[in-house]
Amino acid sequence: MSPDPKKKKKRALTAWQKHVKATMAKYPGLSFKEALPKAKLTYKKDPCPPRSGNPVSPVPKKRGGRKMAKKKGRKRASFTLPIAPVAGIASGFLLAPSGWASPVEAAMAGDAKRFSDAIMANWLCYDSPSGKFDFVNKGIGIKLTLVGCLIHWVAGKFGVNRFLARSKIPVVRV
Repeated sequence: MSPDPKKKKKRALTAWQKHVKATMAKYPGLSFKEALPKAKLTYKKDPCPPRSGNPVSPVPKKRGGRKMAKKKGRKRASFTLPIAPVAGIASGFLLAPSGWASPVEAAMAGDAKRFSDAIMANWLCYDSPSGKFDFVNKGIGIKLTLVGCLIHWVAGKFGVNRFLARSKIPVVRV
């Protein structure tokens, strides 16, 4: 005789299922939902019972662990150009101190002496023909570069550069 394919084999009950059945038999008037918390309280699940002479059961080895999402790595910093300090540096070459030609104009004319005098006046506040330092009228380049660096620092504190980066604006930062 061949086994009937419609009949299902009964699975063996697990230790937990046997314990729940025993708890329900112990308290006959309770429903399954009421008996389940009592079964949870009295069920002792110990994979390795204590040995004689050793009252502390060995700690089972930890297998695997909690599955966690991988952290996103930071994107490598790309090249950015801080506009405010660069504008200050550019002004040191484009603007002329009072009574002088701008360094760019002197360089384009091919006059090396006027170019070096204009650079020293713009960046070092030094008036080479008179041999004096004049911090009030000269030093356009250094003053505007310092102002540009200050603006760049303040913009960083307010988060303007982070906003520009999040907006996917390439290269330019304040």
